[in-house]
Amino acid sequence: MSSLTIDLPQEEADRLADPAKREGATPEALARDAVRARLSEEEAWDAEVRAGIAELESGAGMTLADFECEMDDFMHGLRARG
Repeated sequence: MSSLTIDLPQEEADRLADPAKREGATPEALARDAVRARLSEEEAWDAEVRAGIAELESGAGMTLADFECEMDDFMHGLRARG
């Protein structure tokens, strides 16, 4: 396992300590969890982009006109509910 040191302004360190205390965790554990969550988001985003590119390259993409129709239908549905 590797170690990483970060410098936080005291105000941010104090803000991190509060939820850590409430959760019975250390500030370091909360920071580690936040980094892991961010990395997971990045991986998911990259996977979505790669899937979208593959879809376009396979010819399965949507035309602009079809997209606009789909979005118009979606927005109409939202307005009808609201």
